[in-house]
Amino acid sequence: WLELPEQLDAGELSAKALEHHISIAPGKMFSTSGAWTRFFRFNTAWHWGEREEQAVKQLGCLIREMLR
Repeated sequence: WLELPEQLDAGELSAKALEHHISIAPGKMFSTSGAWTRFFRFNTAWHWGEREEQAVKQLGCLIREMLR
């Protein structure tokens, strides 16, 4: 699980990430009350390579853009 800064929403990040073919799971998906909107997870169960590293870097860029 990763926690975003208070003013950000993981659902919004998920939508932006999908535009870059990156799939994350917003915390809200795992809550019956709609909580955990600042949290997300992504699967790291497979082999970690250049593609995954670039995806994490792109997530960082998207988060920085959302903070502006």
